[in-house]
Amino acid sequence: MGKFQVKPVPKITNKTQFMCQLDVDTQHWVRTLAARNGMTIQGIVLRVTDYNDKDALLTMLTRRHGRLTVKARGLRRKNSPLIAPCQLLSYGEFTLFEYRGQYTINEAQSIELFTPLRRDLTKLSLGTYFAQVSEVLSQEDMPNPE
Repeated sequence: MGKFQVKPVPKITNKTQFMCQLDVDTQHWVRTLAARNGMTIQGIVLRVTDYNDKDALLTMLTRRHGRLTVKARGLRRKNSPLIAPCQLLSYGEFTLFEYRGQYTINEAQSIELFTPLRRDLTKLSLGTYFAQVSEVLSQEDMPNPE
C-alpha cells in the first residue's frame, strides 16, 4: 500500500491571504482539469482572426485532426506567452481543451517560426498564398488519411 503524506495547512490571518490562497488553489485545479481533458497537437497556423478585445481565433492545419478552428484567449495582450507560437505560418505544439464544443489553447510552444521566410517578402507572400490554398482545400475536423 502507498503512503499518504499530509501537508500542514498554512495559517491564514487575514482576508487578503485567504483570497491569494484561494486564487492559487483555483489556478491549480483549472490547470489540472485542462491537462486531464486536454489534447496535445502539432500544427501550423494558417490564419489569425481577431475575436474580442484580447482574444483571437486561429485556423490550424494538423496531421491527426485536419483543419481546426481554435480560440486563443489573451493572445492580443502585450505580454502574452502565446504570441510567438500563434503567429501566422508558425509550426508549434499546442495543448487544447474543449469547452462547449470549441477548442481553446491552454499552452503553446514554438517548434519552428520560419524566420528566413519572414525576412523575404516574396517568400512570405508565397507562404501566405499556400496557407490560404491549404485552408480552402482542407476540411474541418477531417484527418489526413496518409
